Amino acid sequence: MIARFGPIAGNLVYHAIEFLLKGALIDKFDEAAREKFRHNLPKLWQRYKTERNNPALDKFDQTISSSSTNLTEFVTRKKKFDLGCSPRSVS
Repeated sequence: MIARFGPIAGNLVYHAIEFLLKGALIDKFDEAAREKFRHNLPKLWQRYKTERNNPALDKFDQTISSSSTNLTEFVTRKKKFDLGCSPRSVS
Protein backbone atom coordinates (compact mmCIF):
# COMPACT_ATOMS: atom_id res chain seq x y z
CA MET A 1 0.00 0.00 0.00
CA ILE A 2 2.75 2.50 0.93
CA ALA A 3 4.52 1.89 -2.42
CA ARG A 4 1.62 3.60 -4.16
CA PHE A 5 2.69 6.89 -2.62
CA GLY A 6 6.32 6.67 -3.77
CA PRO A 7 6.23 9.69 -6.09
CA ILE A 8 4.96 11.89 -3.28
CA ALA A 9 8.24 11.62 -1.36
CA GLY A 10 10.24 12.73 -4.40
CA ASN A 11 7.91 15.64 -4.96
CA LEU A 12 8.29 16.75 -1.34
CA VAL A 13 12.09 16.60 -1.54
CA TYR A 14 12.03 18.61 -4.77
CA HIS A 15 9.89 21.30 -3.15
CA ALA A 16 12.04 21.30 -0.01
CA ILE A 17 15.13 22.03 -2.11
CA GLU A 18 13.22 24.69 -4.05
CA PHE A 19 12.11 26.44 -0.85
CA LEU A 20 15.59 26.17 0.65
CA LEU A 21 17.11 27.89 -2.39
CA LYS A 22 14.41 30.56 -2.52
CA GLY A 23 14.91 31.18 1.20
CA ALA A 24 18.65 31.53 0.70
CA LEU A 25 18.01 34.11 -2.01
CA ILE A 26 15.50 36.10 0.02
CA ASP A 27 17.97 38.92 0.72
CA LYS A 28 18.85 39.29 -2.98
CA PHE A 29 15.38 39.18 -4.56
CA ASP A 30 11.97 40.45 -3.61
CA GLU A 31 8.94 38.15 -3.74
CA ALA A 32 8.04 39.08 -7.32
CA ALA A 33 11.55 38.27 -8.53
CA ARG A 34 11.56 34.95 -6.67
CA GLU A 35 8.19 34.05 -8.20
CA LYS A 36 9.69 34.44 -11.67
CA PHE A 37 11.81 31.38 -10.95
CA ARG A 38 8.57 29.43 -10.54
CA HIS A 39 9.52 25.77 -9.93
CA ASN A 40 12.61 25.82 -12.12
CA LEU A 41 15.11 24.14 -9.84
CA PRO A 42 18.10 24.26 -12.26
CA LYS A 43 17.60 28.00 -12.76
CA LEU A 44 17.33 28.56 -9.00
CA TRP A 45 20.40 26.40 -8.44
CA GLN A 46 22.48 28.37 -10.94
CA ARG A 47 21.48 31.65 -9.31
CA TYR A 48 22.24 30.26 -5.85
CA LYS A 49 25.68 29.11 -7.00
CA THR A 50 26.36 32.51 -8.56
CA GLU A 51 25.44 34.28 -5.33
CA ARG A 52 27.50 31.92 -3.16
CA ASN A 53 30.51 31.84 -5.54
CA ASN A 54 31.66 28.52 -4.13
CA PRO A 55 33.15 26.02 -6.63
CA ALA A 56 32.50 23.17 -4.17
CA LEU A 57 28.80 23.42 -5.05
CA ASP A 58 29.51 22.20 -8.59
CA LYS A 59 29.48 18.60 -7.38
CA PHE A 60 25.69 18.87 -6.87
CA ASP A 61 24.92 20.00 -10.43
CA GLN A 62 24.09 16.52 -11.67
CA THR A 63 21.85 15.83 -8.66
CA ILE A 64 19.86 19.01 -9.25
CA SER A 65 19.62 18.32 -12.97
CA SER A 66 18.50 14.71 -12.41
CA SER A 67 15.90 15.58 -9.80
CA SER A 68 14.45 18.26 -12.06
CA THR A 69 14.34 15.89 -15.04
CA ASN A 70 12.79 13.10 -12.98
CA LEU A 71 10.10 15.33 -11.52
CA THR A 72 9.30 16.84 -14.92
CA GLU A 73 9.02 13.37 -16.40
CA PHE A 74 6.74 12.27 -13.57
CA VAL A 75 4.50 15.34 -13.88
CA THR A 76 4.17 15.00 -17.65
CA ARG A 77 3.55 11.26 -17.53
CA LYS A 78 1.37 10.98 -14.44
CA LYS A 79 -1.77 11.36 -16.54
CA LYS A 80 -0.75 8.31 -18.57
CA PHE A 81 -0.30 6.00 -15.59
CA ASP A 82 -2.71 4.86 -12.94
CA LEU A 83 -0.58 5.38 -9.87
CA GLY A 84 -3.28 4.07 -7.55
CA CYS A 85 -3.18 7.31 -5.59
CA SER A 86 -6.71 8.45 -6.10
CA PRO A 87 -8.71 8.92 -2.90
CA ARG A 88 -11.05 6.10 -3.87
CA SER A 89 -8.24 3.55 -4.13
CA VAL A 90 -6.83 4.28 -0.67
CA SER A 91 -8.22 1.98 1.95
